[in-house]
Formats: sequence, structure tokens, C-alpha cells
Amino acid sequence: MHGRLLNLGVTTYQDAHDVQLQLHEARVANRIEDVLVLTEHFPIYTLGRTTRPEHVGTGWEGKSINGIALCISDRGGSVTYHGPGQIVGYPILALRQYCAGPKAYIRLLEEALIRSLAILGIKSARRLGTPGVWVKDHKIGAVGVRISRGVTRHGFALNVVNTLEPFSAVLPCGLVGCTVTSVAMETDRQVTLTGGREAVVRGFQEVFDLSLEEAFSMTDMGVYRMGTALQSCNLS
Repeated sequence: MHGRLLNLGVTTYQDAHDVQLQLHEARVANRIEDVLVLTEHFPIYTLGRTTRPEHVGTGWEGKSINGIALCISDRGGSVTYHGPGQIVGYPILALRQYCAGPKAYIRLLEEALIRSLAILGIKSARRLGTPGVWVKDHKIGAVGVRISRGVTRHGFALNVVNTLEPFSAVLPCGLVGCTVTSVAMETDRQVTLTGGREAVVRGFQEVFDLSLEEAFSMTDMGVYRMGTALQSCNLS
């Protein structure tokens, strides 16, 4: 199958969410092919649908932790951190073409990250009952999705060369005792974000049997701003 690859560079979480909504609407209407959106985010904590106050601590009421804003998200999972140097992937896919449902889809995303890390010389694996990808006892890739009208949104985040310190202020993914790692921490090789991005694209294409052609803008894919309301990133 054929799809498009859209690299947004560094974005705010809100702007990337807006892009997802527009692409999702276009994919539901069958106006575009499947798309893999890649981005990095400016520093932010995002709170998924299973987040509880104890996962976040005092930041829940203050709406920020150490000056980094918190944002409510409609994805699955609990709290996580996004920042520059981390590859975030938002697949916009007609799910029925790839698997039977959400659980199978999450396993496909995990497999794509496992293969991407193997390309980078890192052995990783799943952990039963905790979506995501691990290197031994340390989490390196998070997965959180939303599926609406048969089309996916949100997706995965892979720690490549990003700072890991912000994770220590929360319970990542709501897991007590969870520690995180990155590609840079797990290899003696010189790591670049470009190399990590290329590995992610290769791993994703292999698992989903999808040939991705790069798109250089939303309008390049025939998608124009459609006035979709932007989700508010606050705790009110």
C-alpha cells in the first residue's frame, strides 16, 4: 500500500493536534491516503485518559511542573513528557486495512518501534500489561492512541536524544517505579535525530507494509485548513 510521510519539525502540542484533526477528517472522508506524521514537541506534559492526580502530583492543580505546562489529551494512557530530541509519530490510518482492532494496532506500533531500535543496534521488547517498548527495565518508547470512525490518531513517542530529567517529576505512563531511557543512553554509537527518524520510518513501513512518499506540506496532500476547533490544553 501507498501513503504519505509528513515531517512537521518542532511544533507545539496544540499545533500538531490541529494537524491531526484536519488529516483525520480528510482520511475519514477518503480524500487522502494514510499518513504518518512525525514531529518533535516543545516541552510539555500530556495527560491521557487514564491519568490520575497521583500520577502528576502537585502539578495537577498548578497546571505546570517546573515551568513546563500540562495539557489534557484525548489519547489513551497516562501522563508522559514530550520535548525536543524525542521523535513523536502520529499515524492517521484507516485501521481496517491493517488489523482487527485497537489491541492489535498497539502491538503493531510496538513492533514498529522494536524494529526501528534494532536498526539502531538496540535490543528492545514489550512488557506484558504495559503498552510501550522497553530496554531491559527502562522504558524507551511510549504508545497512546485514539480511534474514531475507523481512523487512528495519536500514536507513539521514542526517546532519541532528548533530556530525560522531566520524566522524574511524574509517574511516566502511571507506572510506579518506571524509569526511562533513550537511544543516546543505550548505544556507544553517535546518535542523531535524523538517523533515528530514518530508522522509525523504515520500521514503520516494514510493519505496516506501507510505502511512504514524503509530503512537504498539508496543501501538498490537498488538505487545507478546515476550521476544526483546537482542543484546549488545560486542566479546567
